[in-house]
Amino acid sequence: MRVFAKTIRSLTRALTVITAASVMLAVCFSNALAAFDYTPLEVPVPVNCEISGRSAEKIYEFVIEKLDGNVPSAKEELITIDGSGTNTFKIVVKEPGTYRYKVYEKAGTDSNIIYDDTVYMVTIYVTDDGNGKLQYQIILSKDDMVKPTSVDFANSAIKPLTPIVATGENGTLNTLIAVILLSSGTAMLLAVQRKRREAENA
Repeated sequence: MRVFAKTIRSLTRALTVITAASVMLAVCFSNALAAFDYTPLEVPVPVNCEISGRSAEKIYEFVIEKLDGNVPSAKEELITIDGSGTNTFKIVVKEPGTYRYKVYEKAGTDSNIIYDDTVYMVTIYVTDDGNGKLQYQIILSKDDMVKPTSVDFANSAIKPLTPIVATGENGTLNTLIAVILLSSGTAMLLAVQRKRREAENA
């Protein structure tokens, strides 16, 4: 009987330990599932465009590219801005991580516009705020090691060269002077020739 009682007690202890371990595993597994069950977060990346000078082309195009293969894509990888203004890339993230992109302007075809060739590196840090919600921080950089606070592009429109045509009063006066000079020169030449002939006939 004593041996049997000891066996029962040992089995009971073992069952208790197994049950406790099972509960802990279940809790850990449940927490792990909950940790990845985030509400998706939309991260905006605003782009500003400023135009100086007269512009014949008003639509400007901007591109965002992923620098890593496992990062989420933007809803639109190309956005446009009509003249000076702002538009926004939108990226939906579903879990914590570090996501890297580059943003640049797609050069247009107007030869009278100098397009901004700046390339921005955009790093998005997504973390858990401690309450099971996602939060983000955006860090920007450029090739010249400057840390900008926003994605800004500046395009310049240059005025095409046009031939100078004299018009108005000045143009008329210049034309009149040229005619007078030409007429005077012709008269002088005729006078010289007439004097030569008179001298030869004398």
